[in-house]
This record gives sequence, structure tokens and C-alpha cells, in this order.
Amino acid sequence: MLVTWAAIVAPAFALDPSKTFSQYLQSSWTVENGLEQKSVMAVAQTRDGSVWLATEEGLVRFNGRTFVSFDERNSPALGDRFIRSLAAAPDGSLWIGTMSGLARYNESKFESFRHEPETRMDIYDICVGTDGSVWFSSDRGLRRLQNGVLRNYTTADGLPANGITGVTVAPDGVLWIATLKGLVSFASGRFTTYSKWDGVEGGPLNTLSIGRNGGIWVGAENGSIGLWERGKITTWWKGNGARIQSLRQDTDGTLWIAFEKLGLGRMRGQKLELFTRSNGLPSNNPDWIFEDRERDLWVGWADAGLSMLRDAKFTAFGKPEGLSSDSVSSVIQAADGSFWVGTVDGGVDHLVNGVVPSDSAAVKLAGKSALGLVQARDGSIWIGSGSGTVTRVEGGRATTFRVSGSLTPEVPAIVQDRSGELWFGFDMPNGLARLRNGHFEEIPLEGRVKALAIAPDGALWIASYLHGLSQLKNGVLRNYSVNDGLSSTFLTSVYVDREGTVWAGTSLAGLNRLKDGKITHYSIEQGLSDSTISAIIEDDNGYLWLSGPRGISRVSLRDLNDYAEGRIKVFHSEAYRYAHGLRSIECNSKAQPGIWKARDGKLWFATTAGLAIIDPLHILTNEVLPIVKITDISLDGKHQAAIENGMRLGPGSGDVEVTFQAPSFVAPEGMWVRYQLEGVDRNWINVGTRRTATYSNLDPGKYHFEVRAANSDGRESKDATTIDFEILAHYYQTYWFRGLCALLPGVADMEYLSLSGSLSGKKDTGTGVDSLAKNRGVAGGAARSRVSKRATA
Repeated sequence: MLVTWAAIVAPAFALDPSKTFSQYLQSSWTVENGLEQKSVMAVAQTRDGSVWLATEEGLVRFNGRTFVSFDERNSPALGDRFIRSLAAAPDGSLWIGTMSGLARYNESKFESFRHEPETRMDIYDICVGTDGSVWFSSDRGLRRLQNGVLRNYTTADGLPANGITGVTVAPDGVLWIATLKGLVSFASGRFTTYSKWDGVEGGPLNTLSIGRNGGIWVGAENGSIGLWERGKITTWWKGNGARIQSLRQDTDGTLWIAFEKLGLGRMRGQKLELFTRSNGLPSNNPDWIFEDRERDLWVGWADAGLSMLRDAKFTAFGKPEGLSSDSVSSVIQAADGSFWVGTVDGGVDHLVNGVVPSDSAAVKLAGKSALGLVQARDGSIWIGSGSGTVTRVEGGRATTFRVSGSLTPEVPAIVQDRSGELWFGFDMPNGLARLRNGHFEEIPLEGRVKALAIAPDGALWIASYLHGLSQLKNGVLRNYSVNDGLSSTFLTSVYVDREGTVWAGTSLAGLNRLKDGKITHYSIEQGLSDSTISAIIEDDNGYLWLSGPRGISRVSLRDLNDYAEGRIKVFHSEAYRYAHGLRSIECNSKAQPGIWKARDGKLWFATTAGLAIIDPLHILTNEVLPIVKITDISLDGKHQAAIENGMRLGPGSGDVEVTFQAPSFVAPEGMWVRYQLEGVDRNWINVGTRRTATYSNLDPGKYHFEVRAANSDGRESKDATTIDFEILAHYYQTYWFRGLCALLPGVADMEYLSLSGSLSGKKDTGTGVDSLAKNRGVAGGAARSRVSKRATA
């Protein structure tokens, strides 16, 4: 089982370099999306998973859903709202370089270091060493803060220049510094300078970044890129004169470059690709590049806020990648490995080695609609149209056949049976035909044909509107309708699996299974994600894949069969939407095949926004577990200054709110978070996208709160995040006060004792007011008010 599981999932990885830029999923945030400032000069991620942004109007924390801003008004210790640099420390703290000094954020508190004269400066770059020391750069040399002691390094200590433009720490603890006179390393208390590129003296550096396998990437002021390895800098790219703001090599080895006012660069090997607004980016002026723990790529823009790029389960291929139209109707793979793609309004495209050749549209069709597709055994391609014609393409020549009569129906389906006979489905009454001597010969069949399939035993199966499901075998036609158990006669698709089981999809009436003469119906109530099934296919791993107007889904064939045999009552179908890489969740129902299984096992889906491609045996899965953190606890609206285990709240009325976060940036809308307060909640409570737990009128006492989270792929945090807290009692809720009242007859009557018993949350069996003790809402509050006045009197 473990081997099988490992084969069907692949861990999420950095952006696949084989994909075009348009095939990445891009999310962007600016002022309109809650980000208060559009200039993002640095991005960092702390140990709790939060992403932090440096802006000109303060420090910003982002958890995937909301932005929280900090500046000198709500966080005076920050000292300055102009944030230039950030560095996450191994202990979970965040070091902040501002325009006027150094600050740190740790455990919800800010600490300023601006009292040190040597830290009151514009801090360009900042990093934290493996020993906990903090290094930061400026135009006046290099600073180190270690164990509260500040030291300044200049040319007098061995630096080639006091102008420091970048600083970072390698995993081995070596400090690397970009200066106006070359690259410098600092190890064992000694500086070593590397100023030559390819043996020739280089110019000023503007940025640097730790690479893979021990290399150091450097960006020169003239726009050149170099790689330091084994004591030498090699020119990787000669540059175009544009200033390099940031460099980052992702986990997959791709180098990403932020060019000032020129766009975002992607370099694999020594080939540079440049992406700008024309590629859908919000700006041409990137400032900072960062890769998070889930391997998403973040870009901070100088004038356009924040963007995140990530890979997805599906690869999109549409008009941006070269198709003539985004509205794809059908797709097949030919014997030579190429793909033929039918479109609703752009004819047919021929996809060769992932590219649509310039002469792809050379196939002349009677109209622009290319619907049903099939390749015959002789290698010819047959294309159904939307106007009553079928075109045969062979050797670059096209021959068109037209249905007789005045009708011009769509031709959504074409198949070839084992004898070589070609069958055509027309979307018109009596819509089944075969081609004989260049003419279509109608087969008497009521209904408009929507889909055709050939079974392993050679039978032809026909899905039609109004007439249901039909089988043509050995010249005998048999029909199945609602009287035979079919959920509807409005069929949209048909598929016969390798076992010979027939699967028929309907419009609005779910899925049907025909096996051994018995029909089983599946609906949303049993586990389907959509009631309309446009196309059906089986993968190589025991799943049935379904497409429809609400997206793509897969369901285990074993579960479907178990349901049919009565072994289970419900099943689970996994649905795929925009967050999984679909540009449109609407799959095209115009023609067949609407899904194609390629020879490598990948599935190709026809959608209204191009092709959607997935490898069922290697589905990208986010294996990074979410980190849950309790960020706030309030009693009666009063927030606690520090969140710590065993904290004591109140006394108060018992209205408690617990706030928590679980940052995840891969489809955060698909996450789930659940919590439980022991002794109060009988079961775990799933809060969906909410990140608070609210309780009213909790009794004084000790409580244990737990919260857990799972990412969008269902990977749950290993341990629950917990906190113990105590709600203190008012004096009139304590046992000593009640005991004192009992010893002083005449101070309080039975009504008073009854009401104080209700306030304590305990049953007062001697008063007969058990209902008051159970009422902990508005009435309970009123009762407390009366008792308070009576006690005062």
C-alpha cells in the first residue's frame, strides 16, 4: 500500500522549469486586496509559517487570508514605518531593518535597538548567522550584533570597501558580503575577497544569494550575473545594463532575477527568459524574490504590491500557449505521438512536441467548429464539424463529406470498431450513421447521438438525448431507458472500462453503471461532485475520472463497485477546481473525446479555457504540514498582553475568544481547521476559513483548548496546538463567599442563594430553580445584575 501511495503522489516542488510562464498559477495582492502599501522591498517567512513584508508604510504580516500592519503608531518599539530589510531567525524571531535602525519581533512583541548609536542608520540588508549573530549592512560598513554586543567592520578590518550592498549566510555558517569592490567571505574571523570574474577584475556588486551545491550567485551593478564556485567567479550572463535588485535560486535549480524596471527573469542553465506585464505580471519593476517553505515563489514589487507564483496539479495549455482558441471541444493523440485538438470556434490544432506549429491551421474545414475526433487505422484523422460535415485528413490533404438533406447538425462523436467500420454520431433525430461509398448511411435509432464507445467485445454503445443508452452488437440494437433503471434518458457521455462495464453520464441526473444487466445510479447524495457528466475515462491506477460544467473529479472504481454491490452507502469523489490549475472549471460538453488518456498515462481534458493536463500517477501533493499558532485570547473583549500556557484570565462574565492561525499558501481555501475545548465541546468543531473560537458565559475554572489544521491536500499537523488557561472567579462566585453567606442568616434570602448558585454553574437542588442554573445567556446576565445590587444593598 505504501508503494502504491508513493507512486500516485509527488511532493510539491519549485516551479517546473519545463512549463511556460503562463502555466504557473499567479496570485497578486495590492491595495485593493487589503495590502496597505504597494511597495514591497523584502519578503521573509518566520518559523510559524507567516510571511512578512517590508514596505514604506510599515511591517506587514500575511497568513494567506489577511494582512496585519505594524508601524510606529500601534508598535512604538518598531521605531520607523519605512522597512527596508527582513531576516527570519532560527529561534522564530524576525529581525527588521528600517530606515533609521534595527528592531526585532518575537512572541508578539517588538524590541528596538535604536538606542545603540551605531544602529541608527539606514539598514540595506540583514541576515542571521548560524550562531544567532545578526549582521546588517549599510554605506558605512558591516555591523554585527552578538549577545548584545555591537561591532563594526570596515576596511580597517580587511573589507575591500565600506559600501556593503548585500549580506547572507550559507548553511555552513560562512558569511558572504556583496561590496562595491567584489564578493567577500567571512569565516574564522577573516575576510577573503573575490573581485575577479573569469580572471578579469570585476565591478561593484549590487546583490547576492546562496545557490545550490555551495555556489554563490552575485549580481553586478551593470546587470551581469556571476556564480562563485571553488574560489572563482564565472560570468553566467553578461547582462543588459539593467540593475539587478534580487537573485534567488529555487529548490528545483532555476535562478530567478528581479531586474529594475525591466521585469522578472527566469534562468535555467545560461538561457534567460524575461517576463513582463505582457505575460500577465502586475508590473515590470520587481524588487525582491523569495521562496517559502511550501516552495511557492514570492515577488515583491516596487510599485504593484505582492505576487505569488506556484505550480499546480494540472498544466494548462490554451491560447497563451499557441492554441487557436481557448474553447476546446475534443482531443486525441495520434500514432506518431502528436495531439490533435478540436476547438469550438478556431478549427483544429495539431500539437507536436508540446508546440503548435505555425502551419497547424493549414487543415481546411468547412467551418471553424471542429468537434468529434478519431484517428483511423490507416492513419487518417477524421474531424466532425458543427455544420453537418466530416473531414478526412491524410498526408496533408483534406476531403469533406456532407450529410444529405437540409439539416446541418453537429457531429460530436466518431469511433472506429474492430472491423474497421467508422461510426458517426449526429446531434439530430436518428443521429447514428456509418460511411458507405462516400455517403452516410443512417441506422434507425431515435434520439440525438452525443457519444459513442467501442466495448472490448466489439459492441458499439451509443449515448443519446431522449433515447437513453443503446447497444449495437452483431446487427442487433438494444435500448436501456428509465424503465430499465437508467436515471435519465438525457445522456451526455458513455465509456466502457477494461472489464466491460458500461458507464453512462447524464445531464443533471448523475452517473449510471451497467454491469451484468443491472443498472446502478450514482448521484451527488452518494458522493459525486457534479450531477452532469460530460466525459468519462479510466486511469491506470483504479480511478474513474469525470468532467462536467463544475470541474473535474476522480472517484475510486473500487468504491463505485462496492456501492453497487451494497458494501458501502456513500463514497468520496475528489474534485479539482481553479486552485488546482484549471483556468476554467467548465469542461466542454460539445464533443468526444472530451478526455484522452495519452500513452504516458497523462489525462488531457477539454475545457472552455483550453486543455487541462494531469499525470494521475504523479499528482503534485503538498506534503508541508501547516503550523498552528494561537495568537490571541480575550475575555470579555479584553485581549491578553502575552499568550502563555497556564495564563489566568479575569474575573469576568466568561465570554472567551481564542484566535489562531495556520498559514498555508497552496490553495488556502481548501484547508480545514478544527478545535475543541475539553469539557465544553463534545466533538471537534470544524471552522472552515474562520480562525476564531468563541464561547459565552464560561464558568470560572481551568480549561484545556486544542486546535489542529490540515492543508488543502489533507495533510494534517502531527500534534494539536494546545493551551491551558484559567478563568478566575468573582468574589461572589467563590465557595468561601457562599459559605460565609450560609453562616450569616438574614444577609441573603433563598432567592439570593438560588441565583448565586446559578452563577456558579452548579445545580441548587434545594431551591427548585435548576432552570436558572442552566440558563447562561441573557437571563443569566440579568440574574447576575440583580444579585450584584442585592449584595451591595
